[in-house]
Amino acid sequence: MYLVSLEHTEKSREVIPIYDHNDRIPVFKDFALTKDSLGSTDNLKKYLQLQKRRKKLRYKTLEIIDYGEFLKKEKVHYRNRGEELQLYGFFEYNVLGRMRSIFENLKSDFKNGKLRKANRKRGIS
Repeated sequence: MYLVSLEHTEKSREVIPIYDHNDRIPVFKDFALTKDSLGSTDNLKKYLQLQKRRKKLRYKTLEIIDYGEFLKKEKVHYRNRGEELQLYGFFEYNVLGRMRSIFENLKSDFKNGKLRKANRKRGIS
């Protein structure tokens, strides 16, 4: 999977996701991607530059990000970060959990009231 970032003007930028199956499903209106163009980032870049020279694609700058590689790196980073979940019984979940929520809400309300009062003194609504 690739992300193609096309900058048309300084304020106009378009990001287009391109998947491995986009050689069969059209992404662009005037031309189709080939299997060879989806082989690597360099091939895709050359193919899109060729389409620009043929005046079938307009952009000022082109940036291609190999999102598949990025995802592989991130999955390795987060792979072994599982947490052991704690099992709560009926009483802990329904009674103590409700009391804990009420207490936390009261604490937040009290803290927000203090902040609201301090902001009024400073002239901030």
